[in-house]
This record gives sequence, C-alpha cells and structure tokens, in this order.
Amino acid sequence: VGAAKLIDHGRNGFVIDEAEDALAAIRRLQDDPALAARIGRAARATVEELYSETYERELIDFYIG
Repeated sequence: VGAAKLIDHGRNGFVIDEAEDALAAIRRLQDDPALAARIGRAARATVEELYSETYERELIDFYIG
C-alpha cells in the first residue's frame, strides 16, 4: 500500500508533489500547533488501525493459512 493511499490530505497528513508544497506544509504545521497535534493524532490512529492485532492476524492467516 502506497503512502498516498493511506493519507487523507489535511486530515492525517499531506500528499506532496513538489518540494515547495512540502515546505509550505511544514511551515503550516510550525505556525499552527493545534493543527500539528490534530494531524499527528489522526496519523497515529491511521497507523494503529492499519497495524492492529486484527490486521496482524489476517496477515498471518493469509501467509500461513
């Protein structure tokens, strides 16, 4: 799964195409600590959901059967 498929732009991260866009996103996060905290929480929730125990069991079942 590519990162761009996991990221909901502006909710749990930023999908960036150009270096200028990356710099703008970093500045935006620096200037808005509440936004940085919100994005961070949403990003963590996304990763925790993706790699939950349920996911691990499904992955093991897929490979081991």
